[in-house]
Amino acid sequence: MPLRLLFVLSFALLASSCGGGGVSAVATGTDASLGLDYSESPIELSGISARFAADVAYDNQAQTQFDIFLPEASERTGLVIYLHGGGFTSGDKSAIYQDARPDEIRESLSQGVAFASVNYRLLDAVDADGVLKPLGDSRRALQFIRHYATDLNIDPDRIAVYGDSAGAGTSLWLAFHDDMADPFSTDPILRQSTRIAAVGAIETQASYDIFRWESDVFSDYGITVDALRLASPILSERLLSFYGASSADDLQSDEVIAYRADVDLLNLMSVDDPAMWLRNSEQALAFPVSVGQLFHHPYHARELKEQADAIGLSNVSYIPQIGVSDPSGEEVMSFMLRYVR
Repeated sequence: MPLRLLFVLSFALLASSCGGGGVSAVATGTDASLGLDYSESPIELSGISARFAADVAYDNQAQTQFDIFLPEASERTGLVIYLHGGGFTSGDKSAIYQDARPDEIRESLSQGVAFASVNYRLLDAVDADGVLKPLGDSRRALQFIRHYATDLNIDPDRIAVYGDSAGAGTSLWLAFHDDMADPFSTDPILRQSTRIAAVGAIETQASYDIFRWESDVFSDYGITVDALRLASPILSERLLSFYGASSADDLQSDEVIAYRADVDLLNLMSVDDPAMWLRNSEQALAFPVSVGQLFHHPYHARELKEQADAIGLSNVSYIPQIGVSDPSGEEVMSFMLRYVR
């Protein structure tokens, strides 16, 4: 691989690109069970009747908070959860309030379905916990909401999750992983199921076992983990931190191999998992020479689509660079609402 390309890819693995209107008056007050402080919506709700609560803590870390929109309803509602992108090193739950994205929230609320946007802890430059830290936070947010489903007037069996980039991969991890409920935990939140009704992934990665990028995603281009790791000391450190490893030798240790398996979306996927909506459409079908191409390449979606089709998992997929376009034309929110209305 040319040295110039190695340096470009080195930079790309250090960071990731990711992925309205006036404020509408809504009811304010406090939920006695959760202590929710209802306030004005950060987006224009266009006459939709809903309450909004910001910065609801689901754990005791500064970043473990979510915002939630609750439609006025006499019966329990479904819920759509959004997870932001940013390569696990940046991003915020407010991303969904920007540009044209508020339409997704309004579409959900107009169908009587609640909507939440979640923050999670980001990776440190040297991280002893690795990617399971932000993944685990998103898992707990889901379990927290399910634990308080009655207070939130939410049907715990009608919850869907979607996101962009790192949020997309996290959504797929929740969808494909076996139920992570711990029935013996002393924490009642962790006893809650992590299974969901549907999943959506926008500009996603195929796996968080980076060795799958070598063997599957970018096999056409001959990109290897060793080449990336040796490109720079900083890059090598970041790769180690992704798994909480302390040395290059640890990447092939039994412990890290098990860790990698626990975040390998492709291997976790099974036919009994929730239906998937998938779109990687922003990057060219070419050797990745930028941040966006490396993390959001069409081949990430290709691997997920091929695996889903091979096992018979229902999916609506859009990968225009390789000629994949679902004939339904269904957009992500319409797809999610089919399963949680």
